[in-house]
Amino acid sequence: ELRIRRNKSLRNAAYSVVGGMFAKLANLPGVTDVDVMENDTDTLDAVRNIEAHTIWPIVEGGDVAEIVEVLAKNKTGGTGIKGSIETVYVENVLRPDGTTKAINHITRFDRPVLVPLYITVTATRKDSLVPIDIDLLKIKIASKSYTIGENSIASELYQFGYQAGTTFVLSLMEISDDDITFTDGRIEIPAGSKFTVDVADITVTEVV
Repeated sequence: ELRIRRNKSLRNAAYSVVGGMFAKLANLPGVTDVDVMENDTDTLDAVRNIEAHTIWPIVEGGDVAEIVEVLAKNKTGGTGIKGSIETVYVENVLRPDGTTKAINHITRFDRPVLVPLYITVTATRKDSLVPIDIDLLKIKIASKSYTIGENSIASELYQFGYQAGTTFVLSLMEISDDDITFTDGRIEIPAGSKFTVDVADITVTEVV
């Protein structure tokens, strides 16, 4: 783990400002997912609701103090920052006479909004006498892990289901973000959100 983090830290300098911030946040202990969105235009990004010349860090896991230090030290001057978690990072700098001056940096970021993904699928036995391990099938489908901002495509879940065995055929895979309206296509995730998959939210219809 130390070797992986060291290799990541050596690559940080090769990134853009936003890319470098992303890399440093991702390298923090306890951080399991991260996204840094930027609106470098002169107008509001209405789709993601980001003001002009503003960044929006989304961080899952990690210590707040360590996160805000990275944000304060890597945000360029004059750039706005969006987030509901607001903290002041105090930077102490040394004057020529040896005294210190405190510079206060207001930093903001958000935790991702977790959106449950509901899944339905039909599993048909290849041999009517060989039952399907429904619990294992659900576990394998639920092993799909989404990142912040990643959309869900129903057809991509088949590959996870087939990790449960080869004695069945899967069909009619559908997904929903409200457990009411299902689709066999694609569901867009809102900005700053992340799909989660739980075994309890998966319904399997077994056909003999």
